[in-house]
Amino acid sequence: MSGWDYSDTEAAMVAWVQARTQVGPDAWCRKVGTRMEIGSVAEEMQVTPAVYVVYGNPVVKAADDDSYALHHRWFLVLALATPAAQRDASAMARLAGPKLAQLANLHGKTLTGCRSPLRLATPAPPLHMPKFSYYALAFTCESNHCND
Repeated sequence: MSGWDYSDTEAAMVAWVQARTQVGPDAWCRKVGTRMEIGSVAEEMQVTPAVYVVYGNPVVKAADDDSYALHHRWFLVLALATPAAQRDASAMARLAGPKLAQLANLHGKTLTGCRSPLRLATPAPPLHMPKFSYYALAFTCESNHCND
């Protein structure tokens, strides 16, 4: 796929999240990582709160001999420690809500590697484990490419 490399957007998203969650007096995020890190971290080694940038792979919207259009899906996954999650879901929602709202500000941004603004999309439902909960935000963007 000449003209588009998802690692450019991944790096830009990581930098965007770091700048808004790990800098300044309101910093709250202990770890910003990628799919590689969330996939390899053992649950007992999870550092929280954390945000992971995960690429969901392209979907071909249209293609002909000279061009193609892609639909890209990205996820920001918020990981939180939840020792009481099974007993009090409302407490977890109060903890996750402001952090997700802050991360949702990525909506409308055109980052390096994106050819259109990122738009919020419907994510997967939260995943609650015995010790951790994972909340996802989904974003989409589109790109059009022509053969050289």
